[in-house]
Amino acid sequence: MDSFWLINSIIFIGLVFASITDMKTREVPDYLNYSMTILGLVLAIITSLLVKSFWPLINSLVGFGVGFGVGSLMYYTAQWGGGDAKMLMAMGALIGINVKSFIVNYQMPFFITLILTIFFAGAFYGVIYSIFIMIKNWSKFVKKWNEVVKERKMIILQIGVVLIVFIIFGCSNLFVESYVLKMTLSLMSFMMLIVFYLSFVIKVIEKSCMVKNVDVCKLTEGDWIVKDVKIKNKVVCSPKDLGISKEQIDILKKNNIRKVWIKEGIPFIPSFLIGFIIMLIWGNWFLILF
Repeated sequence: MDSFWLINSIIFIGLVFASITDMKTREVPDYLNYSMTILGLVLAIITSLLVKSFWPLINSLVGFGVGFGVGSLMYYTAQWGGGDAKMLMAMGALIGINVKSFIVNYQMPFFITLILTIFFAGAFYGVIYSIFIMIKNWSKFVKKWNEVVKERKMIILQIGVVLIVFIIFGCSNLFVESYVLKMTLSLMSFMMLIVFYLSFVIKVIEKSCMVKNVDVCKLTEGDWIVKDVKIKNKVVCSPKDLGISKEQIDILKKNNIRKVWIKEGIPFIPSFLIGFIIMLIWGNWFLILF
């Protein structure tokens, strides 16, 4: 087995295990992410010694760095949990980035295309998962939908979006002669409407189906707090935090706080697995297209 299939096998097995734990517990074990990262760096060092070149190690470190950068961005903007970010770092260390090919031949690295694929897969997966949650909690969803739709702010926003769509569609048919441009503008106007209501539906799903009052003993590091938790008029944890920490959980337990409100996020690691499988099947699709 060459290094390509060895590395891909390690990543695939790691992602399968991480996806299962993420779906069950909303958490990816640190030992899995750290062991994959260390393994990636060790394999790079061994390869560098065998070929008598620093490039394999440099490629692995650059891959880890890119994974760290993208993962940190997604974590600190509250899009991913810490486990998701660490998994991307581990994958970067294992896959690496061929710095020479990128600098000399301007060749898009496999790992960069993989990150793009994960984002695309994540968007599709997120919509499907949200729809599943909506159906599972249909009564709660309908109740919250009716409440939000009747809000004055939402009514004004809907009227504004519909009006913009109507203006774009009307102008494209009245003043544009090019058939291609006319169809493009018409499609854009309808897509704007679809995206608006889709994002609105997802927001309602979050508010109605993903906000839960859970026991403190069931909290895990990184859970998103919805409401401020105060002890003696002092805020211990709040929605402003980047997920609750182990120290904060210990403080809640010591002060006999029984339950807190959290937002249960979508387990995102399965989209890593989907994106990785797509890349294994089709390869670096960016190079094929461009």
